[in-house]
Amino acid sequence: MTNPHDALFRALLADVALAAQLILAMLPPELRRQLQGCAVAAAPPIADGPRLRQHQADLLLCLRHPELRHPILVLLEHKSGRDHRLTRQVLRYIVSLGQRWTGTDGLPPHFLPLVIHHGARASGELTWRPPMRRTTAVGALVEELRSFDPTVRMIAWDLSKVSERELVLAELPAQVRLCLLFLQFVPRCEAPELFAHLHRWATLLQEAAVAPRGHLAIERLHSYILHVTAVPAPEIAATLAQILKQPDSTMITTAQRLRAEGKAEGKAEGKAEGKAEGKAELLLRLCQARFGELPPALIHQIRGASPEQLDDCGLRLLQATSLSDLLAE
Repeated sequence: MTNPHDALFRALLADVALAAQLILAMLPPELRRQLQGCAVAAAPPIADGPRLRQHQADLLLCLRHPELRHPILVLLEHKSGRDHRLTRQVLRYIVSLGQRWTGTDGLPPHFLPLVIHHGARASGELTWRPPMRRTTAVGALVEELRSFDPTVRMIAWDLSKVSERELVLAELPAQVRLCLLFLQFVPRCEAPELFAHLHRWATLLQEAAVAPRGHLAIERLHSYILHVTAVPAPEIAATLAQILKQPDSTMITTAQRLRAEGKAEGKAEGKAEGKAEGKAELLLRLCQARFGELPPALIHQIRGASPEQLDDCGLRLLQATSLSDLLAE
């Protein structure tokens, strides 16, 4: 199920022009200057990895530089906490997407990975494996082996180290600034703190509301507050109505609809997840009947596959003579 942070990030940055402005703002000055005039387009953020695993990036943009033969794929991830799997995750994206975007000359595209971290704690070092928490007898060996770990260079923006004022004054569209402000400062707010935030951001909220598709942005922000705080919905609706100079009834109706949509979405996703689990368990039983005991890694991969991938695997099972045939892409 999509968490509220992912939903807000993807919804408010779905507009390619807005996402491009955020990406350019994160780049070092010289790189920003060289990429300023590139043609920008959205790219499908899903990559099917090996062994039935599906990976979904938060945002993926394709930049075309007039003097480069190959495109630049800009991968933008956001994290709401420390995640030492990020390096491995990004490398999987690069390998999988690189295969899909390989040119006629056999060369892959250029990659530019970016990550936005938000939360109470700093993001920490982005490494292949987490650092050792305590010294052990083989500590020196582990550190020596760590020097051979794969690495990937990423541009990171840690919002836990950025003040509220800096985000408010950032040279970005109001909708983008609100997205970052809400992600960093709204979760788990009590009512007084939340309403103080909203009143300080009143100008940004008003500006976002009158932008193209601004009403949808306000709805997403409203929905995010309902999901990540325990503040009563009528109080949230009344405060937003006051700031946006709209009737209370309008915002209250919106809140009720968002609640209903959230419940319906949860039920639908729950049914879909249940259906996928049933397919996975049936496929596992069929595989066990045909090939005997299955490797734990394969069991985990099948249980994590999408319904469509399970269907494909089931069809391959009809003609498979070995597990390698079953997993063939």
